[in-house]
Amino acid sequence: MRTILILITVLTIAGCSRQSEPEIGSVASASHAAKDDAWANPIKAIAPAGIKIIKIKQLDYGLLVSGNADSNARVSEFMRNIHDNKLGTPLLDLIQIKDGVHFFVMRIKK
Repeated sequence: MRTILILITVLTIAGCSRQSEPEIGSVASASHAAKDDAWANPIKAIAPAGIKIIKIKQLDYGLLVSGNADSNARVSEFMRNIHDNKLGTPLLDLIQIKDGVHFFVMRIKK
């Protein structure tokens, strides 16, 4: 099967660093886990049907979210939901389609 890879070039965000930071849901400490859930729960709550979030990682500038979707339309709907709920500015980094599954990676800038 062919893999279609669509890379979307995103403007460099000034001052953003990709330092190793804990993933949402990792257990570094009870207070850290509670802080992480404060970000993860609203994102998960607005994910439309057809979106499966695989990973949410907190970074200096916001969040990195990856997951699977039934279609590009579901990814677009998810991005609109993030924007409409004022959770940040979603920036799509990658969509990779393989065997009918749309894998996506997006950043949510605070």
